[in-house]
Amino acid sequence: MQDSDQAVRIVHHDAQAAAGLAARIGGTAVLLKPLAVEDVLAVAAAGERVPRKSTSFGPKPRTGLVLRTFAID
Repeated sequence: MQDSDQAVRIVHHDAQAAAGLAARIGGTAVLLKPLAVEDVLAVAAAGERVPRKSTSFGPKPRTGLVLRTFAID
């Protein structure tokens, strides 16, 4: 199976919608608990990577938001 947006669809925070989508398109819904921050840190410390979208944390900054630190170097 290709790992593309057409082959793998991601539904966040709505198990019923994921199952409904899978039923409509003849696919399979896989429902997973989110990773804990400690798990992500452990994988990173081992030099590995987690699958895409498994670290989809929120809330996200708005597109175009500019951040500036006030620290003086």
